[in-house]
Amino acid sequence: MARRGFQQGSLFQRGTRRKLWVARWWEDLIQADGTLGRLRRSEVIGTVAEFPTRRLAMQVLSQRLGSINSGKARPQSVRTFGDFVKNDWTPVVLPMLKYATQKHYRYMLDVHLNPAFGKRQLRELTREELQSFLSRKLSNGLSWETVHHFKCGMSKILGAAEEWGYIAENVAQKTKLPRRQHGPERLVLAPVQVRDIVAALNEPARSVTLLLVTPIGTMQSLLGHSTPDITREIYLHAIPEEQRRAVESVERLVFGPKWTQVQPSTQTTSGRVN
Repeated sequence: MARRGFQQGSLFQRGTRRKLWVARWWEDLIQADGTLGRLRRSEVIGTVAEFPTRRLAMQVLSQRLGSINSGKARPQSVRTFGDFVKNDWTPVVLPMLKYATQKHYRYMLDVHLNPAFGKRQLRELTREELQSFLSRKLSNGLSWETVHHFKCGMSKILGAAEEWGYIAENVAQKTKLPRRQHGPERLVLAPVQVRDIVAALNEPARSVTLLLVTPIGTMQSLLGHSTPDITREIYLHAIPEEQRRAVESVERLVFGPKWTQVQPSTQTTSGRVN
């Protein structure tokens, strides 16, 4: 007598020119309302050329059903990626992140992740699908850093889904990116060059320049602030007009007096200089 929950599954052939072995079995799942249900699953396990006999195909199917028959397989959810992000991840996890990180995640979800995976069921997402998505973004011209953020974002979201029992594994952790290609080396001013520039500037350009070249961590330590955010909020604020004058002074010093006459102001409505 077969023990409770044990199943052998079924096999049949499909196709004419290229015949395939198709397997069917039952899987437990978590429905959208949180209740348990069962789903009849169908999957191609190989071609008849690869497995000439039914016995060989049944061996592959038995291996596929091993985790289910042993009781190790956990029911997975039929919820979509978009539904999970909207109703679970965004209200619970997103508020725990920094404000700038929240804005970054909202941008990624709205522009890239939800359009690609929003209607896909969490349990159906595969490593190959995510890998293809990342490779496609790189081919479309996005930077390595941007695509790496997509990978980390998907891993964080699917990691929460795995932790909360909606999926069995986080497939985003198995994706890889090509070796990072570094661009041309950026020009960095030497300390003596910074000193000469500061000495040639008048206020408020001198103070703004010193703020720009001083690491925020150093300022935080010297001023005794508990976090860098406090230092930024108090000391990295400048009146828009003073900002404009400071930038123009630095531009005249570095690029010559004609620079500010030719270049239009890049100041935004928020008072920041791009």
